[in-house]
Amino acid sequence: MHIPDGFLTPPVWATLDAVAVGTVAYAVKRVEREFDPEDWQVPLMGVTAAFVFAAQMFNFPVAGGTSGHLLGATLATALLGPWRAMLVMTAVFLVQALAFADGGVFALGANLFNMGILGCLIAHGLIQILWRLSGQQEWGRQAGIALAAWWSVELGAVATAVELALSGRIPLSIVLPAMAGVHAFIGVGEALLTVAAVNLVVRVRPELVPAEPTPWLFPAGRRPAWVRWAVALVIALALVPFASSLPDGLEWVAHQLGFEDAAQDTLAAPLPDYTVPGLPSEALATLLSAIIGAGLVVGLLAFLGLRRRKTDQGGE
Repeated sequence: MHIPDGFLTPPVWATLDAVAVGTVAYAVKRVEREFDPEDWQVPLMGVTAAFVFAAQMFNFPVAGGTSGHLLGATLATALLGPWRAMLVMTAVFLVQALAFADGGVFALGANLFNMGILGCLIAHGLIQILWRLSGQQEWGRQAGIALAAWWSVELGAVATAVELALSGRIPLSIVLPAMAGVHAFIGVGEALLTVAAVNLVVRVRPELVPAEPTPWLFPAGRRPAWVRWAVALVIALALVPFASSLPDGLEWVAHQLGFEDAAQDTLAAPLPDYTVPGLPSEALATLLSAIIGAGLVVGLLAFLGLRRRKTDQGGE
């Protein structure tokens, strides 16, 4: 569902860029307000971002000759809360666009809004609501995570359809049913993968899970089992070369409705389409791209975390 440059008109992508910048700036302020240099949430943010990056590279086939991949907004929100999750998703989409030409540079705000911001806010709300409606039962928390994961995909698809229609690319009456229909199936995979991933972390360290699903899965000041969580990252990286080659939902819709040629390359990314020049093996190039990309998102978040630590120390 990554929108390339050329699909949206300047007024549409510029508006969404402004919305994304404003929302991320607010998220930064919220995270800074609650920042504790002694906790382990910054390393967990890095590992979560690396996992989401790698998982997004693993496409799974769905009905109709299309494929989907984990978006990860609900997963990040369930683990980190909505504001840290937005920063994680921002790092992922920045690296994807600038290093791998996955999603347009001008359309970066649209992609972050569609697949990151909406998903994080929906997840935060639904997990809380379903948990309370269930009488504070665990099945309510699980239902909230699953439902939020599905809606994060479906609302992202609807938002993309609206943006395409506002850009005059294709009438809403045509593109909306196509996008919503394809991504309804992809959302099922998102829900299953998200619930499984969250439960993996919960089983590893159940004592760290609060009785109430607050925005934070891991309390500040306590070291989560992020090393074991990193094992899941290694598994995700190992699966990347075996990802489905079928087009994703937006690519399939663009091909079916005849506007795929509108895509433009606005930046000479060093590793376009997750390829590494000079490597004879496509699978090896994809795996190496996944490792490089995961390292970049971890480095970006670590850099921000270190800067924040230095700022705090300098102000003491």
